[in-house]
Amino acid sequence: MDLGEIHSIAATTTENKSIIITGRKLRSVHRLRNKKLAEIQRLMSKCKKGSRQWKRYNRAHKYILSKSERQMSDAIHKTTRQFVQWCMENEAKEVVIGQVSQ
Repeated sequence: MDLGEIHSIAATTTENKSIIITGRKLRSVHRLRNKKLAEIQRLMSKCKKGSRQWKRYNRAHKYILSKSERQMSDAIHKTTRQFVQWCMENEAKEVVIGQVSQ
């Protein structure tokens, strides 16, 4: 099994059955979060710290962080669940992570 950013999981069995699970959802959530945070931080920098508008932006900032955290957690859960289900279907007895050499 090999872990990566573009393909979250790439795995193969000794019977040459393989699976590649893409990590596009995680990447897109991360990119959108960064884009929205940059916009809010730009707006916050124009406000006086502690003002009513600054507090509204700060609340939005916290909301975006918590929402993206939940979305990323869900995507990771779905990815790992799909991999475990594949392992059970192919009766994998052992999972090796990283550089596999024979």
